[in-house]
Formats: sequence, C-alpha cells, structure tokens
Amino acid sequence: MQKCGFSALKVKGGVLPPKEETRCVKLLRERFPDCEIRFDPNAAWSVGTSINTLRQMMEYNLEYAAGNVGGIIAPVVMGLLILRTGSFIPGFVVAALLIVIGAASYGWVVGKLEPPLRDELSGRRRS
Repeated sequence: MQKCGFSALKVKGGVLPPKEETRCVKLLRERFPDCEIRFDPNAAWSVGTSINTLRQMMEYNLEYAAGNVGGIIAPVVMGLLILRTGSFIPGFVVAALLIVIGAASYGWVVGKLEPPLRDELSGRRRS
C-alpha cells in the first residue's frame, strides 16, 4: 500500500454480518496502523445496526464512516411533497435539481482530472 503511495483504505461493506465487518476493520487496523480507514456499509444496514456497528468500529480509529441517512430522508421528503401537493412532479423537480447541483459541485470541487505523470506501480514516466 505504501509502496504505491496510498495513505487511506475505503472499505465497501454491507456484505458480511456486522460483527464480521467489524472484525475486518480491526484486522485492517492491526495490519495498517498508520493508514486512514474509511467504512461504508452501502446502505445495507438498518439505522439501528448502522449506529451500533459504526460506534463499535470507531474503536479502531476510523477516519469516517458512512451510513444510510440519505436512504431514510429521501423517501420521507418525497412522501411529504406528494402528500402536500397531490402530485409526483415536485418530487421529480427536487430530484432533478439535486442531480444538477451534485454534478456542478463535483466539477467545482474536484475540477479537471489529469493522469499522473508517472505510472504509480512501475515508477516510469508516462509520455
């Protein structure tokens, strides 16, 4: 990992039972004590499971952990919009606006992506 210049690991979880996922994070921390570890359960867990398991994982000094808050908030907001307006159109408008804002934000925050000048694995200069 260090040989390739990486300083962080992002674990895409939500596949194994939460106790096994926690064990994986523990083993990663033991193997890479100086590495930043990020964990995302891919919205596979309930809110309660996310809160409890991610609290346990924080013992292993995670840089950040994602949950499924968006998966809970979005249906509630859409339901309220439909209930108040009697139409799906406002929900589609909100979703479209969020897509546009997300794409624009990505462009402003990340900017232009360029390939590295050197091949990360071999160290050779690219032409």
